[in-house]
Amino acid sequence: MTVNQTRMRIIALAAVGGLAPALLLTACNSDKGGLRTPPPAASAAAGATTGGAATGTAGAGKAPAGGDAAKVAAGITLGPAEWGKGYTEDDPYEDPSLDYYVTDANCKGVLGKAPASLAGAMTRLVKVPAAGKADLVDHLGSTSALVFGDVADAQKDFTTSRGVVKRCPTWTSDDGSETDTDEHEVPAPALPLADEAYAQEGKVRYADDKTGAKLPYYQLTVRKGGVTLNAYLDGTEDASLADLRAQTTAAMTAMLTKLKAQGH
Repeated sequence: MTVNQTRMRIIALAAVGGLAPALLLTACNSDKGGLRTPPPAASAAAGATTGGAATGTAGAGKAPAGGDAAKVAAGITLGPAEWGKGYTEDDPYEDPSLDYYVTDANCKGVLGKAPASLAGAMTRLVKVPAAGKADLVDHLGSTSALVFGDVADAQKDFTTSRGVVKRCPTWTSDDGSETDTDEHEVPAPALPLADEAYAQEGKVRYADDKTGAKLPYYQLTVRKGGVTLNAYLDGTEDASLADLRAQTTAAMTAMLTKLKAQGH
């Protein structure tokens, strides 16, 4: 899977090895809100696709010891303060589930079988509440980590989820609550601490948002040794993609730095 997208739902992860979705309220440019579910983090064949020009060196790195997997995942995903000013915990906030979502032949996210070496996972969801608008948010972000005992499983998770974006420019969640459109690869930023990395952009629409708004998002998926990481951020209809990219890249850099500090 990938960490999850990411849009992780708790972002439905992309090939997607992933986490279960979480419904969220988000403000649209029209000041009308809609239920938001972040896209899946990347995974073996997951739904919310992650794509982008890959960077780094495939095959490098090592897998954390099995007993450390849950601690590694929990220790590197980010809380609100690490995202920056204005961010708060979403509800739900954390998901340590090992549920692994994949994308079927119809580009729909479905629960799949996790690799045997998947030993730890964590997704944390954050939001920026809309000023003066109760229960609405201007941004929804997530970071997630999947920790495998076998580097080959992490490589497969990364590669499969990246391939989904080429196969599925439109993706639908398992319950039909979320549709991602115009998903496409974009050049990934330089991430020296990553073995492999790719990026994607697109639009997300939620069934419970009666305005039909398509909201922009940016997502990064990375592999470091036996760990796959995902960072995702979306915004209102008029959100700046440059800003989404900058914040998501900073979040991913923070996770990679924390992973390195743990000795991985």
